Amino acid sequence: MTEAAPNLATLFEPGKEVVTYDSYADLVAKVRWLLDHEDDRRAIAAAAQARALRDHTTAVRARQLSPLLETLFRAQTGDQEPARTALSVGMK
Repeated sequence: MTEAAPNLATLFEPGKEVVTYDSYADLVAKVRWLLDHEDDRRAIAAAAQARALRDHTTAVRARQLSPLLETLFRAQTGDQEPARTALSVGMK
């Protein structure tokens, strides 16, 4: 459960992988609903965990950051060859 945010849907699917609220009253209502619907609560929790393990691990972030860091490195050094860094080794 988390406060609704504009970019949240890029990370988790609201209603399926995460429950959001946009006011105190909404929070209370959704907490009560989750407490009364154990199967749904467990399904949402399992879906969130699966998504986190699939898309939001440190290895995934390192693969996403590696090309950005290499671009910055090349821009700062003028080097045209890709840097062979710890981030790029073994991250195919």
